[in-house]
Amino acid sequence: MIASAATVRFGVRPPPELPPAAALAELFALAPDPERVRFTPGFLAPPLPAGGPGRLADARAAAAALAERLGLPPGDPVDFWTEAALFSAAGCDVLVYGPGSIDQAHTAGEYVPLADLVEAANRYRAILS
Repeated sequence: MIASAATVRFGVRPPPELPPAAALAELFALAPDPERVRFTPGFLAPPLPAGGPGRLADARAAAAALAERLGLPPGDPVDFWTEAALFSAAGCDVLVYGPGSIDQAHTAGEYVPLADLVEAANRYRAILS
């Protein structure tokens, strides 16, 4: 049996050098028979860091400097969307920080060790004071 219609929903998280609208355009262009496909984009978010390829190295350097000033351990760029992208788009230097391992986040059996929560609370306290 072959269905006469189907609905697919998915999220697109392109790298900072590829604007989300351009990523969708590339994806939509893959349809073998465009007349039979209807694309309805939902929430289209800015990338983190914002500013495109020319600003990417500067934004990453600014985030690394901010992390160093705050005494936070450096990490890899995130491959998920966060509201930090909105602050970046507004011209703020931003970084993403939180307790636990991203490998365990938003998965079955997700957990954060108590020691990580205590460390994060202490770091937040230090940053805010």
